[in-house]
Amino acid sequence: MSHPRATLSTQLEELVEAGYLAREQYAEIPPRAEYDLTPTGEELCRRLEALLEWAEREQSANTVRSNQET
Repeated sequence: MSHPRATLSTQLEELVEAGYLAREQYAEIPPRAEYDLTPTGEELCRRLEALLEWAEREQSANTVRSNQET
């Protein structure tokens, strides 16, 4: 997936400002930065994974119910 650099930079900046990512800037040429999840970001990932698992279970259950009705 390709994102324009400005768009990706903006999204990363917003995630840092929201407290989901931590940014470490290195004084190198070319400039380099690394991003890591913060504890808040890790918690968000756990919650999103749980939500995804629930949605997949619901989708499977709905498919079974739909097939039983036909």
